[in-house]
Amino acid sequence: MRQSKMWKNKIIWLIWLIGASTLYLFANNAGTLIVLLLSVIIPVLLAIAAGISARYAAAELMIPETANKGDTVFGILKVTNTGILALQRAEFNIVCENRLTGERTGSVISISCGPRSGAETKVKLSSKHCGAIEIAAAGARAADTFGLTSWKIKRFEPKHVIVSPRCFDVEITLIEDINAVVDSDEYSMTRPGSDPSETFAIREYVPGDSIKSIHWKLSQKFDHLMVRELGLPVVDRLLALMETSAIPGIALPSADMADIMAETFFSVSRELVRQRISHTLGWKNMETGLYEECDIKTAEDISAVIGHFLSNTVGAANTTIAACFRQSYAQCAYAHVIVVTPYIEPDITALYNGNRVTALLAGGVPENDGMRPDGVYVLSFVEENYQRDLSKLEL
Repeated sequence: MRQSKMWKNKIIWLIWLIGASTLYLFANNAGTLIVLLLSVIIPVLLAIAAGISARYAAAELMIPETANKGDTVFGILKVTNTGILALQRAEFNIVCENRLTGERTGSVISISCGPRSGAETKVKLSSKHCGAIEIAAAGARAADTFGLTSWKIKRFEPKHVIVSPRCFDVEITLIEDINAVVDSDEYSMTRPGSDPSETFAIREYVPGDSIKSIHWKLSQKFDHLMVRELGLPVVDRLLALMETSAIPGIALPSADMADIMAETFFSVSRELVRQRISHTLGWKNMETGLYEECDIKTAEDISAVIGHFLSNTVGAANTTIAACFRQSYAQCAYAHVIVVTPYIEPDITALYNGNRVTALLAGGVPENDGMRPDGVYVLSFVEENYQRDLSKLEL
């Protein structure tokens, strides 16, 4: 119970006692004496009983581990009283924090239960932004009926609800005519590429094929032109990063923008999986300051990492994701790099190594889009039309 409310109840009780005492002094009869005594004894006994019952009270929160953005999720707060005295009123100050956006909401839930019994009440949660929602009891106390005293009771263990981003459709085209050299022992089984050390397929010549791709020995053997399609390395070909640091001088993105950035990050990953393009997702752990990554090949890989990623916070820091990445790697060996970011990092060129670096700039100005002199391609998207702005990407 809030201290301000408890002091208000104590003042009201004190005024009541003064009134009952005054009535007894003037009336001086058995009736007014009984009123005065009961006004003292009953609240005191209830306060003692509340302190005793608090020792035997325990709470547990049961709530689904996942939820869709914008939907209301219902959980159950269960209170168990193993004592011989009734739990008059238990109050839980419940705080929900979105670890990704930093948003916090609070509510107070009251519940009562009899001796050696339990009671349940519904708890509802709804978030319009994706993220890992931590639900914890900032305070849990047992109060007497009149709200004059309160005693600490055992809090429930914090719970986490993963509110997944609502991915949207993205059409992705990878630009192959780049200068980066990708060293890989694994090659795509579904897409040809430009690695002369590996053959993807042998097929008949069709108009438009490069003369350099004609396999002359096989053409002579089969008496018609045959073409050799080159292999496409798939390991370490594509890196998708999300900027979670706002360096000095950069304003923190709003909760809405952080949510959209996460949606974009995983929408790109989902489309790459659909095209059977292996890739790596990377981000900065804001608690440790270290670079973290996960190799993605299937939708199950995304599901496995999404909860951990959404537990990370978009916040103020001194280093960008580019600097964090380079602390782990001497150079960027990825042929394609995508950075979902609310600003162009001053050290983003640390990711450039003759490869294709694309910055998906949240809240940028479309007029400034395009290839920059430092080799970074910028594509802006705005909050109102981000799905339209990002519907077709050339990476």
